[in-house]
Amino acid sequence: MRTASKPGAAAAARGGAAYSLPAVAPVRSSTRHAAAATTPQAATAAKKPAAKPVQKLPALKAKPGSSPPQRVSTVAPRAAAVPLRRTTEDERKERVAALFSRYAAAGTVEQSGEVIGVEGIMALAGDLRVDPNALLMLVMAWQFDVAVMGEITNAEFTAGMKKLRCVTVKELRASLDKALQSVQESPDVFRKFYGFVFDFGKETPEAKVIDVTIACSLLQLVMELHPEYVERTNLFIMFLSLPDSTCKALNKDQWQCWLVFLAEVRKMSEYDAASSFPLLFDDFVDWAKTHGTIQ
Repeated sequence: MRTASKPGAAAAARGGAAYSLPAVAPVRSSTRHAAAATTPQAATAAKKPAAKPVQKLPALKAKPGSSPPQRVSTVAPRAAAVPLRRTTEDERKERVAALFSRYAAAGTVEQSGEVIGVEGIMALAGDLRVDPNALLMLVMAWQFDVAVMGEITNAEFTAGMKKLRCVTVKELRASLDKALQSVQESPDVFRKFYGFVFDFGKETPEAKVIDVTIACSLLQLVMELHPEYVERTNLFIMFLSLPDSTCKALNKDQWQCWLVFLAEVRKMSEYDAASSFPLLFDDFVDWAKTHGTIQ
């Protein structure tokens, strides 16, 4: 039967002298803190030097008779807003002049640089995103106080842009939209616009009448602003366009009286032949009573 041998005995058996450690009496800790001191964390903490007490700065005291110190903000000041640069009058004139030159260059050789001709007006209408024959272009002619249909002089264009406070096509379109709305909403403004259209339709500023074909086209265009006038105006245009019509042109009195006729005569039966309307209207009412639908 084999028995376990002590380490010292085994070493002696191998022929070497046995090296034995002296016996150490176990240390008994009396408290829980002593046992905790043997942990690795405690050993590391023991190596750290003791923290030095924090030294407080001495309180600042104001000198007698001096004002108390002001608090200094640590927030960075907000950057000052940069004011928008305003366009000077000279710059406005230069931009308007450049705009005029661009559309004047689209005209014929004879017109180039002097007036905006038909080709230039069509180009301008395209940039305004509107049909050249649309009512808005007629409003533009009114705002620019154009004297001759189919052309805009440099003076008319410059004065019109200044009146509307515009230097770009985008600004012009916005101003024309507002002007058109004013014409539609205000009876007084509409009457002024209607009176201008007659002068605009004349072949020359000195002319006293406008061709009946042009008059019919302008009447049809203007009355888009008042749907309640459209039916009677279309009937009047039909009468003026008859092959056997003797009316070849309209004068200023006939043009202005038509607007009064629309406001006062809603039915042909209400028309008084003894009124002060032009004789042309007597013939129209007699024809309309037999050919028209408005009795």
